[in-house]
Amino acid sequence: MDLTKNRKNFIILAGALSLFLFLGTTVALAGGQNCPLPGQGLVPCGTPGCPCELCDLFKMITNIVNYIVLGIVPLIAVLFVAYGGFQYITAAGDPSKTKGAKDVFTAVVIGLVIIYSSWLVVGFALNMIGVADWTGLKTWYQIDCP
Repeated sequence: MDLTKNRKNFIILAGALSLFLFLGTTVALAGGQNCPLPGQGLVPCGTPGCPCELCDLFKMITNIVNYIVLGIVPLIAVLFVAYGGFQYITAAGDPSKTKGAKDVFTAVVIGLVIIYSSWLVVGFALNMIGVADWTGLKTWYQIDCP
């Protein structure tokens, strides 16, 4: 019973920490008095003197995906590796608990491989069909609004 309660508490704490970090960073990134410079801000428009256009919607989606893939995914992976390490240390030689900890490590590695290899597969497929040539973009994952 105690182990289940500790697991629930850990998941709640990890979720609250992730939400806090996500919202805090999002609020800090969104905004500015004029048009933000490229790479600054989650929403690249909407301030006085900087109206939003259709291209800005795609730029915002790109910023959100980059934030999740490069910011949140590694943080969650580190939290789960720490959780798996804690399980492994506290297993005290119990084979079922040790197996559970190893399963957490395996799930983290598989999850990271799936997430980052999907990025590579999409990039490879879009480069093969020449999306950069007919859209005028340098790369498929980089959108530059005028």
